[in-house]
Amino acid sequence: MKTIKIKDNLGLAQHITSALDCPKCRLCAGFTLIELMIAVGLMAFIMVLVAAIFSQTSSTVTIGGDRLNIYSEARAALDMFVTDINGCFPLDTGQQRFTLGEDKEGEDISGARDRIS
Repeated sequence: MKTIKIKDNLGLAQHITSALDCPKCRLCAGFTLIELMIAVGLMAFIMVLVAAIFSQTSSTVTIGGDRLNIYSEARAALDMFVTDINGCFPLDTGQQRFTLGEDKEGEDISGARDRIS
């Protein structure tokens, strides 16, 4: 404990080892009800603000994750389309025997090269 030296009205020094031993400090040793109510109110207000910020952040993260999933699935679908479309075009080796377009019966394709029509 800390020892405090004070002087009374007659100028006599007293050594006080606790705040409760001081006659002047006994009245001002604690917080008033108003001070406690204000502190609790401010703390509640801050907690409401923090909860609102947390809620907004969590919903933003959820929306961002959902968008990421949608965009990645769309990208995968487009990659499949690209792969399928690229598979439709023949390689130009001269050995393929098919054409893209309408089949014409009786057409001689023995010497024909691949074509896209």
